[in-house]
Amino acid sequence: MSLRDFQRALTSLTLDVGFANAVYAGGIDALAAYELSPLEARRLERDFGVGLDAAALILDLEHEVRRLKGVLRAQGLGREI
Repeated sequence: MSLRDFQRALTSLTLDVGFANAVYAGGIDALAAYELSPLEARRLERDFGVGLDAAALILDLEHEVRRLKGVLRAQGLGREI
């Protein structure tokens, strides 16, 4: 068990939609690259397995909103956002 690996896995799940989807699809096996206790692996799978589709959608929407803000500002249509 490694706190560092748990934190790395948690960060990867949060920032990398592809990895999060792999954990969602493959479960605990997708976390094999990290030195996790069985409890830690199950916790990550449980906490991130349920809402991964929603998390991926939120990240996509966040990216799209930022892109649209840039387009509006470039066109002189964006006010202070």
